[in-house]
Amino acid sequence: LGGWDHNAPNDATFAPAEMVVDYVRVWSAPFPLPSEPAPDVEITPIADAQVRGGDYADENQGTSPYLNATIGSDINNTNFIWDSYLKFDLVGQGKIKKAVLALTNNLNADEDTITAWETSDDWIETGSGSITWNNAPMPGAVISSGLAKADGDITYIDVTDYIRTQSSATTPNADDKASISLHRVKENH
Repeated sequence: LGGWDHNAPNDATFAPAEMVVDYVRVWSAPFPLPSEPAPDVEITPIADAQVRGGDYADENQGTSPYLNATIGSDINNTNFIWDSYLKFDLVGQGKIKKAVLALTNNLNADEDTITAWETSDDWIETGSGSITWNNAPMPGAVISSGLAKADGDITYIDVTDYIRTQSSATTPNADDKASISLHRVKENH
């Protein structure tokens, strides 16, 4: 898994050694194919941060321009393990028909699987008590995954069911916040 540049305009870029994400696309009609018109709404995260293991486990990396989800070639060296967290505000989005994370590969690499996981909203990006490897919420169930291919290709991860459970428009008493964690599935090559 790589990185999505959260400063990229209208894009979330993915790179197989460093990862970054930026928005979830939301449709109020059936899911269009990539060549069809744009979604009704693109929601950018209200918070995004990477966390790093090993010697960096107590450091907040919420101001990094990248969101990494990486495991180095030596999986026993926790200094080279990163995960990333995204939090979305769903207030005012109404009943969501389809929600998809759209990630654009920004580095050349072999194909790789990107997996999104449910996670708690109990974290903050920066400041006192901000997210680190040691205090990051544990991932819950797997939401879905997508295959990252060539540089510039968009990887879509369907997060519809999870987003609906977090939206008060479809789930009574939901808090209208959705946090997603991204984790690397295999080693870099």
